[in-house]
Amino acid sequence: MLDVDKDARRIVDDAQQYYDKTMEEIETEKKKMLADYQQREKRRLEELKRSEEAKVRADTEKIKQRYAALTDELNKTFEASRVKWEDELFEKCMGR
Repeated sequence: MLDVDKDARRIVDDAQQYYDKTMEEIETEKKKMLADYQQREKRRLEELKRSEEAKVRADTEKIKQRYAALTDELNKTFEASRVKWEDELFEKCMGR
C-alpha cells in the first residue's frame, strides 16, 4: 500500500511539474507573440506614417503650384487692367 501511495504521489508530482513547465512555456510564448505583434504593428505604423507624409508633401506641392499659378494670373490681370482701373477710380473720386 505504501508503494502505491508513493507511486501515486510521484505521478501527481510529475503531473504538477509538467503542468507548471507547460504554463511557463505558454506564458513565454505568449510574451514572444505579443512582442512580435507589437513590432509588426510598429513597422506597419511607421510605413503608414511615411506614406501619409509623402502624400502630404505631394499635396502641399500641388497647392503651392496652384497658388503660384493663381498669383501669376492675378498679377497679369492686374497689369492688363491697371491703367483702366486707375482711370475709373480717378473719375469716381473726381465725381465725374
